[in-house]
Amino acid sequence: MARPLWFVKLLKKTFPNIKIIAKLTNFPILGKIFDYLLFRGDDIIYLPQDKVIDINIPLGEYNEYVLPSQVLEYFINKAKNHWIMDFCICRSSMNCQDYPVDLGCLFLGDAIGIYSDSVENLIHPYVRPQENGNRTDVRWVTMTNKEGNGLLISDVGGTNLNVSAWPYSMEDLESAKHNHQLPRREFITFNIDYKQRGVGSFWLHRKYILEGNKKYSYTFLLRGYTNDMGDINLV
Repeated sequence: MARPLWFVKLLKKTFPNIKIIAKLTNFPILGKIFDYLLFRGDDIIYLPQDKVIDINIPLGEYNEYVLPSQVLEYFINKAKNHWIMDFCICRSSMNCQDYPVDLGCLFLGDAIGIYSDSVENLIHPYVRPQENGNRTDVRWVTMTNKEGNGLLISDVGGTNLNVSAWPYSMEDLESAKHNHQLPRREFITFNIDYKQRGVGSFWLHRKYILEGNKKYSYTFLLRGYTNDMGDINLV
């Protein structure tokens, strides 16, 4: 059964003296008290020292279960303690924080859809300026002005694209030491890539490395776009 939080904290503090406490349980009265405090409501199986228990349980076929939201809400409300996490436990435990989103992360990856935003909101202000804002698994993208006129880029090779846009140049990124040193140019640097390596520990995993001794190719289409052409999804 679940124990109150204060009891869990008490166990943590007394755990270094576990051997002394274990000896105290040899006294019948103290043994019953510890038994009640520690194991009340639990199903306990005592394993004999002179016997062997053979465990061979067929698991059978795996069944999928869908829990309605009301069931999840019930258990959340029933819980005595709620833990609020400000990190992704899956990506932290698997050390894949620096992997591309297109690996299929259910927690951080966005669903396939049509998104729009300004170039300023697409960049990421790293402490030390560097390449940033890469979007993966892109089928098509447009760069348009306030009037809706601009350039349409679409993947036609079936590989999908990696794209990013900056209000400054690559030279600006390489020369700047701090974010405030990055200017805002009168042009947009638009990067159209096949793939990109990650950062951090990414290089440790060979299957995600873009090796220099291999040939890569990708094909995309460039086309001018104006509002007069109608719905961009039909162009």
